[in-house]
Amino acid sequence: MCRLAQREVASLANWQGVADAVSLHVFNQSNIALGAGLEFFKSEQGGGVARRRPVLDEEIIHAAKMATAHSFISKLPEEYNNMLEERGAMLSGRQKQRVCIERALVRDPKIIVLDESTASLDTASEIIVQDALDRAATDTTTITIAQRLSTISNADNISCVQNGYVIERGRHDTLVEKTGGFHRGLFELQKIE
Repeated sequence: MCRLAQREVASLANWQGVADAVSLHVFNQSNIALGAGLEFFKSEQGGGVARRRPVLDEEIIHAAKMATAHSFISKLPEEYNNMLEERGAMLSGRQKQRVCIERALVRDPKIIVLDESTASLDTASEIIVQDALDRAATDTTTITIAQRLSTISNADNISCVQNGYVIERGRHDTLVEKTGGFHRGLFELQKIE
């Protein structure tokens, strides 16, 4: 697994807000994995990913499998001990995303915050990364900020925000049925594209 450095991302790292009347500032930040603002630096993949506790190789491999990263990591010359280039230059966009998911999963967070996690990916890569995100979300509360509705269509609850206010809330299939609804309008627009 890659050792990653977290940039200062004031908008997420210091973010406080309310979700379903539970103030997020009461959560211990060590229980939250931020899915944005991560960058690679030159390091060995297996080198000290989790800074809060020691991580066993088995945990790293399990997280890699959950993030659908194990297969490509296993093909690297030195597998999990492979040296990465600056900013993960030797990895594709989808591989970088899956390693970031792996890094989040190995920390075993209670909450994962994802901000446009598939925005820079082509459709084929988005499907692979979305599969990894869906696997990650099974045992974790995931807050996803997305404009591509395909990335949130399986969510338990979607809140549509406009001008800072929640204007619609529900499951994707329910929101798409709402004639004249905001979510439905975006869905129709994205179907055309």
